[in-house]
Amino acid sequence: MPTKFFIGQFYVDIQRNLIIVQQEGGIQEEHILPPKTIAVLQLLAKQQGEVLKTDYIIDQVWPDTIVSPNSLQRCITQLRKVLVISGDNQAIIKTHTKKGYCLELPVNIAEDHFALSPKQATINSQKNNKIISQKSLRISALALLIMLALVAFIKNIEQRTPAFSTIKQLTHSDYKEQFPSYAPNSQYLVFHRYDGRCNNNIWAIDNATKEEIQLTKSTDFYGPHRFSSDGKKLIFLAKNACTQPQKEENQKQCWKVMSLDFDAALSSPQAPIELANCRQGKLNYPTWLDNGSIAILRGKNETWRLAKYMLNAANSVDIYNPNNKQLYYFDYLAAQQQFVVLSKDKSNQHWREIISITGDIINSTRISLPQSFNAHNNIRPFAYDGKGSHFFATGKNIYTLHDDGSINHFQQLPFINTHQYALSPDGTTLLASRGRLDNDVAQVSLTPTNTDTVQPSQINQVTTDFPSLFRSTAQEHSGKYQPLGEQIAFVSDRSGQAQIWLGQKNRVKQLTFFPIDSQLSNFQWHPEGVQLIVANNRQLWLIDLDGTASKLNYPHSVTKVYQWITDDEVLVSSFNNDKNHVSLLSLNSGKLTNLFSEPVRWAQYTLNGNLILLDDNNKFWQKDDLVKKQLTTLKNQSARKEFLLEKQNIYSVNKHGHLWRYRLDNYEFSVINQKASYLSALTDIKNYQILATQVVTDKKDIVEIY
Repeated sequence: MPTKFFIGQFYVDIQRNLIIVQQEGGIQEEHILPPKTIAVLQLLAKQQGEVLKTDYIIDQVWPDTIVSPNSLQRCITQLRKVLVISGDNQAIIKTHTKKGYCLELPVNIAEDHFALSPKQATINSQKNNKIISQKSLRISALALLIMLALVAFIKNIEQRTPAFSTIKQLTHSDYKEQFPSYAPNSQYLVFHRYDGRCNNNIWAIDNATKEEIQLTKSTDFYGPHRFSSDGKKLIFLAKNACTQPQKEENQKQCWKVMSLDFDAALSSPQAPIELANCRQGKLNYPTWLDNGSIAILRGKNETWRLAKYMLNAANSVDIYNPNNKQLYYFDYLAAQQQFVVLSKDKSNQHWREIISITGDIINSTRISLPQSFNAHNNIRPFAYDGKGSHFFATGKNIYTLHDDGSINHFQQLPFINTHQYALSPDGTTLLASRGRLDNDVAQVSLTPTNTDTVQPSQINQVTTDFPSLFRSTAQEHSGKYQPLGEQIAFVSDRSGQAQIWLGQKNRVKQLTFFPIDSQLSNFQWHPEGVQLIVANNRQLWLIDLDGTASKLNYPHSVTKVYQWITDDEVLVSSFNNDKNHVSLLSLNSGKLTNLFSEPVRWAQYTLNGNLILLDDNNKFWQKDDLVKKQLTTLKNQSARKEFLLEKQNIYSVNKHGHLWRYRLDNYEFSVINQKASYLSALTDIKNYQILATQVVTDKKDIVEIY
């Protein structure tokens, strides 16, 4: 049975658990269903037109498992929610009383991997009637293709790139270690070793002696590093350690460009030297140029440009600043003295451009994204092969981006929990950071009767400051109470991919089944607890409590869902007109109303209609239709990306690990709990109980893959 086929205007992709509904005007609705539900549909399609008995379907879909007929009925209900013709949800899957179910419409094979328009679906149906007359021609063509492929395979078999299939652990500390890279001469590998959530030192390992060498003199918040082409210097971004407060009200918490003398640091730890600061805007991807100056992406008002800093000059000089594209990555090719720049235009089309050292466009190529890629997501290369191609990764999959704009799948790594890849200078091995962050959904009582730490009662049980709900060793976060209900929704990767789960007491079940490498941002409950709305791959999905997922086909790029306010209105973070906005979205009309157009971390509406905002500079604001005023009492009081709003109370955690409350009605500030250092986020509140994301362990090692 093929894995891609049409049932009328419904396109089914078994491997992706996906049904695409072709609507009038070419509009497509995507629905991701649970695997067992898709398996039921596949079985009905395989024997289309036949009445399949209930017991037979259960035996085929749930082999060696005892389930009740209710499980099958639930799958049929989920399918009928999607497979609807003219309002009739039983026209396609018909119930035969006391017998079973039958798929009424014929099945047509999809000839490619893409969902087609209704017109194309009709053409496919007509083509299927001509298959017999064209069979001989197709067999001949197929035989020729097989012969050509065999010749190409034999010719290139000795030239195939070896697969990365073996992994070796290089570090064995109790710390989190990230951002590995090789020195240009391969003698050393360099990485960052953390002693907290963000504070770290930069270290090196001598590949010959295995000696570990601390390079930086003091702990700070250091970002990823890059080598100069001669391997003598490192360059990276840094800012004050995350436990240090801002010294001045107007001081921005942004990155500075730092340099480290690598040769000197191998003898004794060195203090990094500041090369540039963020007074002119945000900075990213600092890179040494051959003349001792640095190239960097410089951002202001959500627009990025490629700039150059001369070390003896106070200001930067723009190299490339297009008006019609948003730059998001660049690489310097020292041998050619050229830049490779990646960008997106206003229609979300990606571009690969070659820029000269003086800013002239040498080549501009449109990138052809595979159908499985989301155009809203950026491509983040980690290596250049010296022949015109860059490597980048999405989860376990490695791809190559070529100079003609094409993208090929290079390899799927056979390992889990590997991140932040780096390629060796000779191209034979990969470095990676391997490990996982163990988060739990914790419950914090605002009226505690026992504030003692939760102590382990058996071997391997962990110690936590607050009781964990639905404990596992996976990443679990973003817990939210069901309004008017007893369930808790949360995000977990215990199935190998971040998905939304539902929990109640000690029972949990997986609710969503988004494809691998999806980027699930966050979700919110419907005000009455009957649905969830999810921001996934910068698109919105509605999730029913039976797992049925329906994509909302809006043209907007939505990065976060802040709040589901009414049945129709949702407060979101959207990206439009080259800026991030806090926006109000109408689910019925799709209309987007921008409310605030400056960078913010989080936003919530109060009961009286005021907007509470936490901006990128750690300041709280209260905004009504006419006035925006700063809540000065809360200056520097939030060390998290979110805050909670409950009636007239704001809750958050500061840099000292104190959980606090601020009352908007009488401006009273109070500390509720002083041991909240390991709460990385407060996510919901109900009946004086706060749900929070609690860090249990965060350990990663540096590994080599070859």
